[in-house]
Amino acid sequence: MLLCVTFALPASSQEDAAKPEPDPQLLRYLNVRYAGAGRWSADGKEIAFTTNWTGTAQKWRMPAEGGFPQQITFFEDAINSCDFSPHDPELMLCQVGRGGNERGQLYLMSRDGTWIEPLAEDFDVVHRAGDWSRDGRYVSYISNARDERFFDVYISDLETGGSELAAQLDSYMGAGAFSPDGSLMLVEDWLSNTNNDYYLLNLESKELTLLTTHEEEASFTDFYWAGDSTVYFICNLDREFKGIAKMNVHHPGVQWVHTPDYDVEDLNVSDDGRYIAWSENHDGFGAAFVATLPKFTRLQAPGIPPGVQRIGRFNRQSTQLLLQVSGPEGPTDLWRYELATAETTRLTYSATGGIDPATFVQPSIVHYQSFDGLELSALWYEPQGERPEGGWPVVVVAHGGPEGQSRPWFSTLTQLYLSRGMAVLKPNPRGSRGYGKHFMTLDNAGLREDSITDYASAQAWLVDGGIADPQRIAITGASYGGYVVLGALTLHPDKWAAGICSVGIANFVTFLENTGAYRRSVREAEYGSLEHDYDMLASISPIHRVEQITAPLLLIHGENDPRVPVGEARQMHKALSGLGREVELLVFPDEGHGIAKLENRAVAWSTELAFLEEHLQITQ
Repeated sequence: MLLCVTFALPASSQEDAAKPEPDPQLLRYLNVRYAGAGRWSADGKEIAFTTNWTGTAQKWRMPAEGGFPQQITFFEDAINSCDFSPHDPELMLCQVGRGGNERGQLYLMSRDGTWIEPLAEDFDVVHRAGDWSRDGRYVSYISNARDERFFDVYISDLETGGSELAAQLDSYMGAGAFSPDGSLMLVEDWLSNTNNDYYLLNLESKELTLLTTHEEEASFTDFYWAGDSTVYFICNLDREFKGIAKMNVHHPGVQWVHTPDYDVEDLNVSDDGRYIAWSENHDGFGAAFVATLPKFTRLQAPGIPPGVQRIGRFNRQSTQLLLQVSGPEGPTDLWRYELATAETTRLTYSATGGIDPATFVQPSIVHYQSFDGLELSALWYEPQGERPEGGWPVVVVAHGGPEGQSRPWFSTLTQLYLSRGMAVLKPNPRGSRGYGKHFMTLDNAGLREDSITDYASAQAWLVDGGIADPQRIAITGASYGGYVVLGALTLHPDKWAAGICSVGIANFVTFLENTGAYRRSVREAEYGSLEHDYDMLASISPIHRVEQITAPLLLIHGENDPRVPVGEARQMHKALSGLGREVELLVFPDEGHGIAKLENRAVAWSTELAFLEEHLQITQ
């Protein structure tokens, strides 16, 4: 059944873009849903999960054995997170922001959603949930209340109702897991997307002890306790790929447990320390595994569909594991794995909007060489039917990050393009994750534009192979991918028929000056600093080559974006308009770094689709 919604188009600020009404086929794709982020209740009887079944992501609950779900949060904006107390099955902690501004506020809530009260609420401050102590008395979180540039770690005592500052480093800190006995806690110092440290916090003395000493850049993530002194975690210390390691926190040092020639990307350990689960990134596909500890004896792998298999939580009874699967065959859904029998059960069945799943296109992995001989991979989606004479019209999609990765998880927008006869190519240029530590450094600082040229090489591969019509290739991307679009249109203007830049960077100088204060140092670690690299940052900014853009451009942005402020889109729009170029700007006053609300997605997708069909000469 089609969704019946009156789309209030004036609710968005279409500063000069057309206002197409959503057509019936588009409405079907807008009705494709997902379910993920599963969490167990303390007694193991219920599962809470996030879904956009109502159009905006909210939290729902359902019996652990399966059954009819019930919505429990009804915020105007998408919920950021929500987790059960590990001790009280009636209590939950949730986090939500307003209008996409990412200033998360924390609330305690009953499991049925009928009672809610603030835990940490100050709408001028960013709060992010950490972890529960295992007895359910304490909750950790981070906040930049002391100084907007830094995140400090706080602990709230639910018995007394008070909160205290537990740790500060004048940096971007993260709150990790409490030890089983509640005397210690892990905290993170996030230096960049590829470099960080973990500390041990003594909760009585407030003393911090560095656990992850290293000289070269290294990533340490997903720390889980297996007893009061042993932790398991993911890292790539002195390795190309991320593996599984363990450590005695009283005698720090990395002891390798599993070192595959792929990145390990998810990890979890059961509360009793008997089981460990992880997933591995195999050229974008994610494969899930389970083993017993301490001998790391493999259990039968979960019987779940291929795609991107992600590890969820063990229940508190250490008998079951939640898994999340997203793949080209259908939307993201939750599965349950029985540790004793290896039986796997699907828990959620997300709607496909009345679209036959058999029509969803599965990608193939293709490889091509870039300008300097570097071999790169990409996901290639080809519409059903015969390739037209002269080649397909193609949408090249640039991923974000910049250390992101194009992966075969389900994308409704990709499938919508395919249904309209457009092929889709999703490259993984230099700098993408999943191909080793060195590969991720190949686009750093002054090498940034080499990765832009990787997209031009992808376009050449399409044309030289007779796969695509050279006059009908567009490039799209969001966030850092939006910068890629602008970079590609300025550096290689003859290769693109059109571009769509969503929440993208036009000027690295103004971006770093105006991004959230707490993000600036982390972003400078990736792109270069305003103090030391100003000239380089200016030189790689598309705004300074705007006259090179000849292809029509659609800019989409959220007014409340704290990551890439809307001024990036407005300055690009102003510059191109002044040159008489074809440019459209679509700004949503109630969105941030991306389009979360259903009515806004309807406007954005309608605009994008009409734009591509016009400039790629698509006729239905």
